Amino acid sequence: MKLRVPGEEIKLSSNRPPDKVMYSLSDPADFKRRKVLVVGGGNSAAEAAVDLVARRQHEQITYRPNEEINEVTLVVRSGFTNDIKFGNKLKLYQCIDEGKIKMYWDTAIKEIREGEVVLMDRDTQNVKTTLANDYVLALIGADRPVRFLESIGINIPKS
Repeated sequence: MKLRVPGEEIKLSSNRPPDKVMYSLSDPADFKRRKVLVVGGGNSAAEAAVDLVARRQHEQITYRPNEEINEVTLVVRSGFTNDIKFGNKLKLYQCIDEGKIKMYWDTAIKEIREGEVVLMDRDTQNVKTTLANDYVLALIGADRPVRFLESIGINIPKS
């Protein structure tokens, strides 16, 4: 799913990866000493936020060294999804308690700019803050492939 906010399509000319907004985290090693905003309330968002500041080893985490650690902010538009794993919550809260991850609840993105992101209250849409930012990871799920499924004969209820 897309965030559908101004600036979502920004391309970064001199950086790798070149897209300001990404919809998956394939390799946390691609990010070192970056300001990364993660959006989402599910397992993918929690795991990505932790992976950007630590290495997971079974039930334990080891924080990345200073030359690798990122400045990570997690934005959750409402609450965690019902299927988020308890272990993911524990690791995430440990990182928050240690000051490795900042967290914003009931928050959405108002605008994405090349070097910053504007956050707003989800309900009132009043600006909460503007954060310096290199990348946005939008881990908010995917649209159902309704057209494709219907094209192969699967009937999708409209409710």
